[in-house]
Amino acid sequence: MSLRKALRQKAREDKGAALPFIAATLVLLLAMGAFATDLGWIYLNGSQIQRGADAAALAGVVYLPGDLNGVDTFTVNGAQANGYSVGTVNGSPTGSGGPDNLAWAAKDDNKLEVTLTSVIDTFFLKVLGFDKITISRTGTAEYVKPVPVGNPDNSFGDGSDNFWAAINGRWTAHMHGDPYQTYCDWADDLSDSDCVDSHSPPTGAFAGQTVANGDLDSDGSALNPQYRGDGYYYGVEVDSSTTQFTVRLFDPEFRTGSTTGDTDTLTFSPNGFFGTIGPNTRYRLYAPDATPLDPTDNSTLVCDRTYTRGSPNYNWTDLCTVSSVTAGIYVLRVSVADGSGSNQYGIEVNGSGGATPNVFGINEISIFTNQNNTNATLYLAEVDENHAGKTLEVSFYDAGEDDGPASYTVKMPNGSTANCSWAAEGGASGSGACTINTTVNSGGWQPRFNAQWLTVEIDIPGDYTCDTAIALDCWWYVDIVNTTPHDRTTWTARITGNPVHLVPNE
Repeated sequence: MSLRKALRQKAREDKGAALPFIAATLVLLLAMGAFATDLGWIYLNGSQIQRGADAAALAGVVYLPGDLNGVDTFTVNGAQANGYSVGTVNGSPTGSGGPDNLAWAAKDDNKLEVTLTSVIDTFFLKVLGFDKITISRTGTAEYVKPVPVGNPDNSFGDGSDNFWAAINGRWTAHMHGDPYQTYCDWADDLSDSDCVDSHSPPTGAFAGQTVANGDLDSDGSALNPQYRGDGYYYGVEVDSSTTQFTVRLFDPEFRTGSTTGDTDTLTFSPNGFFGTIGPNTRYRLYAPDATPLDPTDNSTLVCDRTYTRGSPNYNWTDLCTVSSVTAGIYVLRVSVADGSGSNQYGIEVNGSGGATPNVFGINEISIFTNQNNTNATLYLAEVDENHAGKTLEVSFYDAGEDDGPASYTVKMPNGSTANCSWAAEGGASGSGACTINTTVNSGGWQPRFNAQWLTVEIDIPGDYTCDTAIALDCWWYVDIVNTTPHDRTTWTARITGNPVHLVPNE
């Protein structure tokens, strides 16, 4: 056989041998394409299930720690809103008969972990025996508790910690330190009787409000635009191991007696209207509810008592004892409906069976400072380390009235001065190290922020750390320098940003 014929024969033989190889390669490529299709399908469903788990965690977390049925209901609602039909929650049937399963665990009293599990059909993997794939994804959500303001322990404003809790009567000029509960909009001249005349009674939020010698202006021209009238809210936080607690009040009524230490005053009513009648003060305790971020909507009343003006009781008295305890934040609401002047009082909570309850102002406090020297420290707000990099926004109303040099300095828990920027309603502003002079020497020392809000935006460092389990470790405070120690003022505090948010899974 010639060489040419041999080569031709060899080529024909090799060509036949390549066909099985090409066929095998095509099968492999098709299998890889099929696997890639299923892999993309699994990835897509995993992302969707993750969104369902995240939505369930966000929906259910606000019902911790006390409403576990609410956690069940709203985690399911969150998952179903994302297209999943949940048949079991923590292994218990929901009654829907759905194919998907949900499990949740409380990682803290304000942190919820949710795992959502779903079974999906496959496409080409069926040929390999994988008809279905089970996918689980976990999401964890946390809500920021109402910012505890003004107090790190179980006693709030009894005078021993440099301030009293306070509330002004309805007919007191708001320029005297209470912007929310005082009804009329008097300026410096307390003889102004614009709030009292013969006009017909006002309507709306002010309907039916009268004083002894006439009705309020019907056009609202003399009404305090910041008037809210619902009182001040305090949180009483108890844990799940607490079996009983008692709320006590010190000097809860408005008094005009001469008892040593009495700080109640009634000098702020115009033309003598209610000038000798202080306010009646009402104290209501509400059980925790499903909206811990909103203290104004708690509806389950635990106890309710009004202390009439003038009753001599300059000591501690029990408001009520709670024996059937729900873990969470009870809300103590303090309000007035009449009278003139400023009522100073204290709050104390004693518990048994668990950690010592804490009592604090929810987002704001209205106080009367009574420090006995020219320098005093008042606790401002508890800032958890999960707020690192955020902003603490604080507002002081009618701050620092004094007849000499006075200042506020905001301090971090480690004692260093915070950085901030600030602005007052009157136009003054500044930034840098957060020391703010609250008086000015202009023909004598004068209040710098009389009847003004002073708003301070405080930087929380990105590397800020603390531990709320350690006493005072997360509490920011204010150093007050005054010549005259007494000042009636209102403070608010909040952390900017979304109060309900996702956090990394543990």
